[in-house]
Amino acid sequence: MGRKRKSASDPWRPQFFRILMPGFTQKLHIPRASEKINGISSVKKVMLRDPKMRLWPTSVYHHRCGKNVHSRFGFGWAKFCANNVVEEGDVCLFETLPEEKNFIIHVSILKKHTLKGACNSNSCLGEQCLVAKRSSDEDTTGERLEDDQLLAS
Repeated sequence: MGRKRKSASDPWRPQFFRILMPGFTQKLHIPRASEKINGISSVKKVMLRDPKMRLWPTSVYHHRCGKNVHSRFGFGWAKFCANNVVEEGDVCLFETLPEEKNFIIHVSILKKHTLKGACNSNSCLGEQCLVAKRSSDEDTTGERLEDDQLLAS
């Protein structure tokens, strides 16, 4: 997670994920470890790109707590959630995209009903269990998978 992009051709993109808890559809706190890596701590507005490739202008609020700065998505995030039917228990994967003019973050939405049974442990939603497959992939039966369908690793 601490790796930085070497060049525009480097396919690695800074990312983080959040399991949506109560209240997270109104405002979403950004993990501190992700703030510096993806540069969110230095911007006041981002464009969130949903799985349908629509862009959502979203404010980023920062507040200082001692030596640390905490960031969260504010205005625009609730509208993004409502229009994309993001609910408590869903997992959102945020990937920072290299753009010259706009700070764009692609958001993949993994629905909670898709997550059930993906792991042998009821409490397991760890990063090692999450594998997002893109729409160009196929599963082992040859059926085409929907964008961002969750599979057990």
